Parts: sequence; structure tokens; C-alpha cells
Amino acid sequence: AGLKVDSFVVTLSILLVDLWGTFGVVVANILNMSLRIGSNSMFIVSFFQQSLPNSATSLWKDSLPHKVVVASYFCALLLTTFSAQNTCSAEVVQGLSIGSSTSTALKIPFLPVDAIPSSCVPHIGFGIVLFLLCLMITWSYEKNFLVRVRSLRAPNQKPD
Repeated sequence: AGLKVDSFVVTLSILLVDLWGTFGVVVANILNMSLRIGSNSMFIVSFFQQSLPNSATSLWKDSLPHKVVVASYFCALLLTTFSAQNTCSAEVVQGLSIGSSTSTALKIPFLPVDAIPSSCVPHIGFGIVLFLLCLMITWSYEKNFLVRVRSLRAPNQKPD
């Protein structure tokens, strides 16, 4: 059954690309990812029902993030958006230019850009601080769940 589905998806993807060009690639990828998500979701549910028949629903519900974690991510999104609009130049915020050829730019060799405008350095630092804060909040609220998921490993697997 898996080969038939794969063949169908490949054929449909080729037809979509021939029919709609670049937009067809996007639609084909959306279709492909939707099928993968559905397939993996069914596998996860069956795995939990087989390995933990009494607590499969509980683990599934517990896998949703805590409200505080979701709120911290949302606040970080709002704060970094506000930070970008108020610290970086309008061209960078709008995506018209990422680098700057002026001498006030901070050159970072491992990034695929020539330079980052110095006006964005505080924004990047603020984003790093918010990332670390979100990481700490996630760990403090989701630690029990992460330990519980780790305990589902097969007994013959060694921890990393």
C-alpha cells in the first residue's frame, strides 16, 4: 500500500508542476507534507496505544505545551518584531537589503551576507536573550514531559 501511495504522490506532484509550474511545486510540497504528517500521526497514536495502552491519551494530551510556554514564545515574537522595527533600518526590516557596504557594518564571516548593519546588533543581542529566556521557561515547564518521553526508549538503546 505504501508503494502505491508513493507512486500516486510522485505522479500527482509531476502533474502539478507541469500544470502550474512553480506554484505546482508549492502545492505538491503541501500535499506531500500533509500526507507525511497524517501518516506519522497515525504511527505515533498506534505506538502509544501498544506501548502504553492505559496512558496513551494522557501522554498525547501532555505533549501539548504549557500555556506559559506558548505565552513566552508569543511575547518573544512580539518583542523581537518591535525590536526590529525600532532598532534596525527600514530597509532591513522590509527585507530590501540585509547587508550594508558602509564602514559601520559588523562583518560576520559565517553568515551568507556581506555584513549586518550595526543598527541591528542590539536587536540580535535582544533576540538571543529572549531565545535563552524561552529555552529556560520551556525547560522549567516541560521537564517532566521530556523525561517521560525519554523513558519510552527501548531498553536496549543506550542514552546519548
